[in-house]
Amino acid sequence: ILVTAYDFQEAADAEEETGGKWRAGDPAKSSRAFVRAIEIYNNGLQKHPKDADLAYNKARLEFELSQQPTLVAKLAVPLLDFLQQALNSHRYALQLNGESADVLFNTAQVMISIAEYVTEAGIFSAQADSVSLLREALELLSACFTRQEQLVEEQNANSMEAEGGVAIDQEVPAAQPEASAAGDTAPEDEEESEYVSVQAYITPSDLLDTARSSLTALTLLITLDDPSNVSPLAKMGITLVEDKIPQYLSQVEAEERAQEEPDVLLERAQFHAALTVADLKLGTASANDSLSRLQQAFEPLDATANVAVMCTYADSLVELTTTAQNFSPSSAATTCWSTLSKAQDLYAAAVKINDAEAKERKARVYESRGDVELLRFNLATTPAAGLSAAIQKSAPTLIKNAQTYYRGAMNLFRAEGDAEAAGKVEVRGLIATMLEGKLNGNVGQQIVAALGQKGEAGRAVAMDMLRESLLPEDWDQGVM
Repeated sequence: ILVTAYDFQEAADAEEETGGKWRAGDPAKSSRAFVRAIEIYNNGLQKHPKDADLAYNKARLEFELSQQPTLVAKLAVPLLDFLQQALNSHRYALQLNGESADVLFNTAQVMISIAEYVTEAGIFSAQADSVSLLREALELLSACFTRQEQLVEEQNANSMEAEGGVAIDQEVPAAQPEASAAGDTAPEDEEESEYVSVQAYITPSDLLDTARSSLTALTLLITLDDPSNVSPLAKMGITLVEDKIPQYLSQVEAEERAQEEPDVLLERAQFHAALTVADLKLGTASANDSLSRLQQAFEPLDATANVAVMCTYADSLVELTTTAQNFSPSSAATTCWSTLSKAQDLYAAAVKINDAEAKERKARVYESRGDVELLRFNLATTPAAGLSAAIQKSAPTLIKNAQTYYRGAMNLFRAEGDAEAAGKVEVRGLIATMLEGKLNGNVGQQIVAALGQKGEAGRAVAMDMLRESLLPEDWDQGVM
């Protein structure tokens, strides 16, 4: 029988240990164990609603679980709903212990994860909510950073005292517990008092993580927010990439620094890419100048063997092209064509790499390759673009390529067990087939019927493609 908060924590710990043991060998069994641990935390909080440790560990476990794709696939609820559950848990933990650097940091991480999911899934109706979440995440990360700096000062003071220096506060112990289970009230019993959160030692790695998370939130916020709001965000980001992040990176151990530096450089490039697109939207930079800035941002990175760099660079080139077409119509079609061709080359090289990162991205890369061919098809079939005769004659090949890549993506998503993504990319393939029929002056009734059967889900995919500039406004002529 579980009575004290300590009892519930021990029981949950046992289930977490079981889940960790089966994580690699049996994801379904692992997921069930983690869900049981969450249920134990829930039951414990019903009996001990002010226990900050139970609240924190429940929230922590939910977030950790949400970051494991193989385990998420075994959950009974969609990922976005589970992330929202994790956010609610973190908000509750924050109410009980609002000064905890860990709770502040983790809550911000959940908010960023929700915004990233919504953006990647193309849920445009939730964009405003994502902007609000990202702004709140930045506030929490700022508070986290303030708390971490305070703890570093305390650590330094304790170190001085240990070395015979002058202590700032003679009463501060070397390891100071955070707010206990019941806030500022006494533990319920002697046994429960044994289980107490101890504030971990703050290291340069912790400060680096906070700074990098802040940059991630800023980069996504610049992408989603109105370009007119970007200026203060840009200043914050530049301070991070030019000052704070290099400072903390230089302070970590050499082995960790070598491991983290490539990711830090990629995040820096993504930030500058987001700024470049925002400036293009505002009209403060031309398409050619923006392309040069983008090339400079990715120049220090390995775009020949690093799949993450190759795909991120290609994604940025595609976004720059569609932005130029929408916000700078005078942009030379030849520039757009060459930029898209560069993106396609990067995607093509990425799928030839055979490491874990490449395999994980392969389905999305095939989908992106289909999108690029569709964008190039649109350019090739627009007489006003003034492209060469050879490019215009390539239209039939381009639209067939798009269908091939979408079909490949669909099969890969199905093999991964991602039926939702497979269904969406299937619609993209059907639309590409329809566009081929329009090009040849003969849209088959079988394709029209297949698209019609997709109903609201199919129309939602088509709307996404319109927003991504993959389709002209009159593409369907009433088919969907």
